[in-house]
Amino acid sequence: MDAFLLSKAQSLLNEFNTLEDLKSALSDLKETLLTSKPKPTQSCIQEIYQLIFEPLTDSFSKDAEIAIIALIIHNELLSRCENISPFLSRLIITLTRIVTEDYLDNENVHSTVSDIVTNIISVTEGFQLTAVIFHLLSLMLELLENSFKDIKAKTCKNISVLCKTVPFNIIQYHNDILLKLISCMKHPDFNVRTSSLEALGHLVYILPSSDMKSVLRELLGSDSDRFNDVVQFNRDNALSNMIRDEHMQVRDMFFRVVCDWLLHLASKRELQKRLLPIILVGLFDPIEEVRETCWEQIVELGIMWENENSYPTSNESEDFKPYPWHPFYKKPRIGVKILFTHYFNSIQQDILHEISNFMSPNREIAAKLLFSLLILTESANDSLYNVLNNIMISLETSNQNNTTQILLKCIEAIGRQIPVASFFPIITSSRSKPSIFCSFICTNTPIVSSASQLSTLTYLSKGNLDSKDPSEFIGFFSGILRFVRLIERSRESLFFAQALIDTDIKWPENCREGILRLLLEHDHESIPKFLKKIRDSWYLDEEQNLKFVLDVFIKDIQKCNASEWKASTLTWPVLSNICKHCGDYVTHEDLELIFIKIFSVPMSPYHIPSIRLMKNLQLHNPDIVNKIILKCLLGTLKTEDISLLRSEALQLLKLSEHHNVEMSLFEALSSCIDDSQLSVQMDACDEIHRQFTFVKIYGVEKFTKAKDQSNIITKLMLKLISMLERGPDQTLNCLYPLIDVIGLFPEEIDINAKAWSLVLKRLVTIVIDEDKSNVTCKELAHLCIIAVTNSSKPIIIDELNAIARASDKKTADYIASMLSLD
Repeated sequence: MDAFLLSKAQSLLNEFNTLEDLKSALSDLKETLLTSKPKPTQSCIQEIYQLIFEPLTDSFSKDAEIAIIALIIHNELLSRCENISPFLSRLIITLTRIVTEDYLDNENVHSTVSDIVTNIISVTEGFQLTAVIFHLLSLMLELLENSFKDIKAKTCKNISVLCKTVPFNIIQYHNDILLKLISCMKHPDFNVRTSSLEALGHLVYILPSSDMKSVLRELLGSDSDRFNDVVQFNRDNALSNMIRDEHMQVRDMFFRVVCDWLLHLASKRELQKRLLPIILVGLFDPIEEVRETCWEQIVELGIMWENENSYPTSNESEDFKPYPWHPFYKKPRIGVKILFTHYFNSIQQDILHEISNFMSPNREIAAKLLFSLLILTESANDSLYNVLNNIMISLETSNQNNTTQILLKCIEAIGRQIPVASFFPIITSSRSKPSIFCSFICTNTPIVSSASQLSTLTYLSKGNLDSKDPSEFIGFFSGILRFVRLIERSRESLFFAQALIDTDIKWPENCREGILRLLLEHDHESIPKFLKKIRDSWYLDEEQNLKFVLDVFIKDIQKCNASEWKASTLTWPVLSNICKHCGDYVTHEDLELIFIKIFSVPMSPYHIPSIRLMKNLQLHNPDIVNKIILKCLLGTLKTEDISLLRSEALQLLKLSEHHNVEMSLFEALSSCIDDSQLSVQMDACDEIHRQFTFVKIYGVEKFTKAKDQSNIITKLMLKLISMLERGPDQTLNCLYPLIDVIGLFPEEIDINAKAWSLVLKRLVTIVIDEDKSNVTCKELAHLCIIAVTNSSKPIIIDELNAIARASDKKTADYIASMLSLD
């Protein structure tokens, strides 16, 4: 086989008349090298390489396809050669010429050259690379200049290998390498960014301390240790894009590299203030795998501190129930606590200043750092009270929702670490002002709004109840509840009640009552959900206790006087929520007394809502009709929207069993016919029809006498006729139910001839004047003729004939046709 390969190699020494012949010879040699069995000996390969190196290298410039074949042969020979030192320098110089001159834009050629570089680095001993390191690095930097992403990524990996194999030989070129890697870190392909980060991590390891500062300035921007410069991550910081990189693999590599520096660099102590914020921000990465990477690195930092300080190692991180409300998964070990406590103490004032400055663009990052440090240090920090005060002030200046949420989580973390006896006085002693005031005042002021007070109290309570014995909180409960109830009801106070409901604590009865009352004092769509949870959790087998508590609330409401009902903002929500969601637990008699008192108050804003509640409760007995509904219909109550009140009252009356056709009711309904809203007029007429229909069907003798009925109908029809004379034709629809009532009582109701004449005359006039009303008026007129079967009928017919004689032919014909329908 060796002899056969040598003969193939010698054929390249011949002169070829055409490129095709050269290509054929090269291809033949390549296939023989790749497929020969058994493999040729290394001495044979060495002899072949020496024999054909020059003609093989000369063929590079002939043609791209020929160059690629020749490069593949070079690569194959390099991997099998005993000693490639004689060829390295010439080969690398030639390869540099290929990628910079001959085939500047040919990706396939560049890719094959990159493979050869990888092969050179892998098969060559470090001392052999030393002689050609300058040329090799020049070639690699040229490969990083091209626009081919795969080649860039491969070259970055090769730089990583060089940093391990010949570290001292490439130190003098670190500036050129660094600039190329920083450029690759901004490349659109994530593989290039990942590989460049890995190479950067290895490059920094080999730098002498004298050069470290300038390199880190290049990477981190300003060399200032001020906190603002540390967390700004702005455009002069080469690492900033890595923190926010869209691809999780890049971010994962970035955090690993940074933490490796903190673990292994000689200057790691000096770098902590610059690099620890980066790792802490990584704990908030949206991808769980990246967060886990950062956590693992933080654990390694803790182990390093324990080893350096001869502290007995611990394994606390395995026995811990994860917090459900922060991004960490394990309890911090003792080394992590102490290391980050020292760090926290050194930058605490800077963090608090940053989160309090509402003009700062770095507030969210500062809030994340504060949150992570509160968790990592746990109770090891001695200045949590100062932190809590600053967070409360910072909530006032926060117009960024993400920042606000993180600050609230910080408060919850503090709540896990300090007792109620400590944090409750801090909240109550803060001066309370409206949020709109606080948003314009100096950020260092101790003034906070009631909303911030409640939010702080809520999250402190959640943290405290989640981690400590609830007996202390229960001991302070009456004072806490009294403080909350002094503040106007809002989203924050509802959230406080929700936080107490969501806990798994077995509250004593007085606490249950207080929480339930606080909840019912809110007007919010989520109340039914919370009430269901209370019933299921607290009163599942104690419904009588729930009824007793609600009865207490109702009795308290009954004690409210008229002035309280006009000004109270808390009593009404309790009554409304009980009626809407707990109606099965209270008696109607107690509620009736309350509603009657509400309607005794003029200009009360609760008139219309009360009618609606009574409608939902089916609260419409005769006492309610006489004492409330009639007042609403008559319009005697001073209410902002009388029409709406009448409409709701008519709906409630429609549900009632009240069918006593008395003059007082019909006087009220008559008032409704005078209402400005047509819908109210029509509802009133429909109610009259409903009342008389009930009398007709059941024939109840105690109902009003026929004479009174006749008077009622006559008055109402005359009123409608007068409205038709001056109002819109839609009022015609109100006549339907009234005329139908006449048909129900043909003998009892004796409408006088004048009233009938006015009705029919108006109908005839409308028919003649406006054709669009023709159908409606014909139906009404026909209904009138059918309804009237008593002594008035001849008079009415004579009246219609007189109208016909005095009218034109069109009107006369219409009247004749109408009379013929009977």
